[in-house]
Amino acid sequence: MDPEENEAFIKSITRKAYQNKKPLDWFEELYSASISDQVTIPWGNKAPNPHLVSWWESNKIQEKSKTLVIGCGLGDDAEFLLSKGLNVDAFDLSSTAIHLAKTRFKDSKVNYFQSDLFHLNRNMNKAYDFIFEAYTLQAMPIDFRSKAMPIITNLLKNHASLLVICRGRNAEDEINQLPFPLSKLELEKFNMSLTEKKFEDFMDGTKRRFRILYQK
Repeated sequence: MDPEENEAFIKSITRKAYQNKKPLDWFEELYSASISDQVTIPWGNKAPNPHLVSWWESNKIQEKSKTLVIGCGLGDDAEFLLSKGLNVDAFDLSSTAIHLAKTRFKDSKVNYFQSDLFHLNRNMNKAYDFIFEAYTLQAMPIDFRSKAMPIITNLLKNHASLLVICRGRNAEDEINQLPFPLSKLELEKFNMSLTEKKFEDFMDGTKRRFRILYQK
């Protein structure tokens, strides 16, 4: 499938999911199609997020810290954090994504599991020293992510850290297609329970990114 066909396919499945009022269902359809139809997953680079890697160089987390990767996809970020000595749980909404991650990293010590952020096991509350979230919030409708932020916050232990990487925008900018960039104003919902330690606003090629470190 060429890039134009790939983009058209993704637009088609996201449009259908929104029309059916199940705007997160397209993740499973995309991962499933990547097996059968050679569809390319836009973020499936089979390498850890470069903005996580560069952040790690000067912001290491204590070894053996209990860590959670939200929306782990094919598993590269989780494996990177495991390689740095962290104890890693990683989940994704898509059961196919979890299958692919486990297949790619057969002997991994990462605890991969399928779950919905909005229906996590209660024993995960206040369980983590470090949480990493990249590009998941930006794939949610605005009303979903405003509900997701307090859930993520509640997963952190006291004095724990959260690293968020996302597309960025000005508050007045229109957002009319996926991925939906976040504004600083939206992200302030994290500040209700967390302390913002560092906010980075930078260009990644033609894409504006935010990288924010919070502490509880």
